[in-house]
Amino acid sequence: MKKNPNEMMLMGMTCPKCGSFGPFEIAAIIAVMVSDGGADIGGIEPMWGDESDCTCPACTHTGIVEDFRGGSLSKKELEALGYEFLVDQDNKAFIYFTTPDDEPSESFLDESDAIRAASANAKEVYEISRCGNCGRVHNEQTLVAIKDMSERTDPGSVVPSGECPDCGALCYLIG
Repeated sequence: MKKNPNEMMLMGMTCPKCGSFGPFEIAAIIAVMVSDGGADIGGIEPMWGDESDCTCPACTHTGIVEDFRGGSLSKKELEALGYEFLVDQDNKAFIYFTTPDDEPSESFLDESDAIRAASANAKEVYEISRCGNCGRVHNEQTLVAIKDMSERTDPGSVVPSGECPDCGALCYLIG
């Protein structure tokens, strides 16, 4: 996996869809000094948070900053872990998810809110790891024991959580 070069304003951010490291369009707030004669915006730093809207110009993927910092798993990743996203039959404008244990969630008006809630649930209930090679996510039950770990890791490096059952590369715990 390519090292993320973002170490300042975009620390750790990458597009969850195309993998771009930016730049990104972020809905920011600025405070300006306004007088009757106009606005002074010199030297003002924009402010944003994890809940701010964020778009990748490279692929037009839109989410929130938290998604671009790896805070949320994608719908495809959650489905691979056994989550299902369904239309609420009582109110077709809403969507809900079921966990791998078939526990239903509350209903959400927006699919992205359901995905974020399912991601938070997955991280709370399972130890989720991502493969350092193919990028697939796995829970602790699907990881394989690491073969030849001392030959595949350096002293002082991040300890892998297991081996990817799909490609055999090392996997690491995520958020």
